[in-house]
Amino acid sequence: LSQENCDVVLHLIDDASTKSTETFFQHWQQFSNIRCYRNEKNLGQYSSFNNIVSRLETDFVAIQDGDDVSHVDRISTAVNSLQLSNADIFCGFMEIFGATTERVSQFRDNARKMRPTKEGTVIRSAIPTRERNVFTINASAVFRTATFRSLGGFTDYGSTARNRCALDSEFYLRSFLSGQARFFFSKHMTGRCRRHEASATQNNTTGFGTPIRQQNRDELLRRKEIFLNSEFSAKQFGALGRYQHMTHRLE
Repeated sequence: LSQENCDVVLHLIDDASTKSTETFFQHWQQFSNIRCYRNEKNLGQYSSFNNIVSRLETDFVAIQDGDDVSHVDRISTAVNSLQLSNADIFCGFMEIFGATTERVSQFRDNARKMRPTKEGTVIRSAIPTRERNVFTINASAVFRTATFRSLGGFTDYGSTARNRCALDSEFYLRSFLSGQARFFFSKHMTGRCRRHEASATQNNTTGFGTPIRQQNRDELLRRKEIFLNSEFSAKQFGALGRYQHMTHRLE
């Protein structure tokens, strides 16, 4: 809501919280540019994002996780960059804050390891190559709405638990290797990424080193072979709107 030099519409989704959100939503529904939704069951951030794409009112859309903070010039910088370059997907840098240690994985075996981290540590999006599997900081991304739709949105790995982690890696890899999206990589600091025990990469269900994350990584590598060695439609691997009936607008 503090974004400068642009008009934003915020789509706020309650992902079937176990705590009451009535008072919370009563407050935010007073704002004319906030749309509120509630999921019938917990779907995770990627399916939730897919489900409101049909309701978007703007030509550009940004990822905003509930535990991250966007800098005030994030949207204006990204949209200007995409318009001037005629690109489709903006990717930037972020700073870590929160926990002083974090789980990380070694890409070969996805084994859980811990390392120290400190306030202000920078995580970077990187120009993709055919060897690189992960290259975009998802919480820094801004898309052309039409491009996200044409690519089919985030995928579906078949279960709610698996759909809570690493679907962004598959989406960006699919977008890049399909040749259907043009990326704009920037060193612009788009915001702050919070590290905490409950976040998708850190918790004991979907965090680095867990069986679910290993399953998703194996599937990513399997799909990468398909993307590299055959003609494919990016949209066919997406799941845009598949669970749309589970996300309801609150009036």
